[in-house]
Amino acid sequence: MDAKRLSKSLSCPNITPTAPSTTGILAYKALSIHIVRAQFMLQPSYLMAGFVGSSAPIFDIARFYENLPQSHPRNLLVNNQYLGDMLAEMFEKSNNNEMVMNGAEVHVPKQKVVFQRGHGYTTWAGSLEDAVWRAIHIRRDADIQTTAMNQRDATELHVVYLTEEEARDCENTINRASREHWLAWMAEAERSGFYQNDLRLGLSER
Repeated sequence: MDAKRLSKSLSCPNITPTAPSTTGILAYKALSIHIVRAQFMLQPSYLMAGFVGSSAPIFDIARFYENLPQSHPRNLLVNNQYLGDMLAEMFEKSNNNEMVMNGAEVHVPKQKVVFQRGHGYTTWAGSLEDAVWRAIHIRRDADIQTTAMNQRDATELHVVYLTEEEARDCENTINRASREHWLAWMAEAERSGFYQNDLRLGLSER
């Protein structure tokens, strides 16, 4: 699906050399996921966000401005090769993380998402469909956590996140796009008027 949307979703070519086995990479700006301080950490709050894990890294672009010319705008955009490489390095390589693609086992990044202070987040997957799926559920998870934290501040309730075991099992069993999900998103995209689908590719049978 070659989607051209009037939004801030785009592919990140800098990550591909770091993780050549990834085929779907999305950077996304969402108001609900603007990281305002380095200590903030999104946690998996419901079953569809197990893949987020409990220690997703935060990319603070301010750490890297000193290596750029003074004339380079400090506008939080990852808009040159150096900043793209620094963001890509946040997706740590892991020899223990493997994915079967085209019948072969390949090493994939340890992290599924990197959050960007004051900007949004970048996620990846082995397919475009699963990358879109992750992008959607990261945003939903942020909405759920924000609501829960607001309720906690107003009451004596505690926010309960997924345990590491729950998050891992959700990731391994249900955290992926289905053909039904993809077809529904395609239909929604076409109705919105914000997309132009030139390829009309659907999700293959799994």
